[in-house]
Amino acid sequence: MELILKAAAAALTASFIALLLKKFNPELSGLLSLCTIAVIMITAVNFIGELKELIRTANRLAEISDIYLISILKCLAVSIIAKLSSDLCKDAGQAALASAVEFAGCVCAATVVLPLIINMINLVGTMV
Repeated sequence: MELILKAAAAALTASFIALLLKKFNPELSGLLSLCTIAVIMITAVNFIGELKELIRTANRLAEISDIYLISILKCLAVSIIAKLSSDLCKDAGQAALASAVEFAGCVCAATVVLPLIINMINLVGTMV
């Protein structure tokens, strides 16, 4: 909870300053946004270890294979990267590039979860 409050405060502050800077120096405004994004992302990455350990504990308790954990985390990473990249492209006025990034993200996410889908099909096949 503390992370999102700090991230939101930093983003809103940077957005306000960037809006003021945009009139005089658009390049500096964009650089401020990118630096703020980097700081927020680095801060958020520190929490991934805790999330990963929590999911591993849940996997051990439920006796589930690590392939599920890995696929879920990869899919999550793909979706975050695609969303951020797409939004940056939209902010830069490049809607077509944003759409291409979103499409690539969908393809990558589908590829990452394919082992889960295959396991599910095999499980349903053994039940019939």
